[in-house]
Amino acid sequence: MLSRAELKNLARAQIRGKILILFVCSLLIGLIGSAVSSVLMGIGAFIIMPPLMLSLYMIYLNLTHGIPPEIGDIFRGFNNIGKAIALFLWQVLFVFLWTLLLIIPGIIKEFAYSMSFYILAENPNMTGLEALKESENMMYGHKMELFILQYLSYRGFY
Repeated sequence: MLSRAELKNLARAQIRGKILILFVCSLLIGLIGSAVSSVLMGIGAFIIMPPLMLSLYMIYLNLTHGIPPEIGDIFRGFNNIGKAIALFLWQVLFVFLWTLLLIIPGIIKEFAYSMSFYILAENPNMTGLEALKESENMMYGHKMELFILQYLSYRGFY
């Protein structure tokens, strides 16, 4: 397993020279999501955002395989729109239900399900529930590591 420093160095190397296109892709996804949400009063977000999110995760996965991103890649997630929506809805439902127990269990489940879109992006034949379960299995014993990597490591705390 790579250390946090090695992970960060690898990530820097993978995005080197591609930051502008990644920024544009992220910006377009955000703008499309915002426009659809405001026009369709939020319901559109449940239809449009999951495949756009899946597209973004596909772009990130392609980077790890050395495939440079293109603007058209922001729509690749629409090839699996049903599975992306199902995954999103299951994830929201389960995190909400765990949050009802108290806030902390919901946060823990959010970390447990954090890899589900990556898993679906890499395995488009999986269902949303299968991707959630696989993410939960993958993150077992690693949620604190992800928390440190995401929230403390890049901010100079750890």
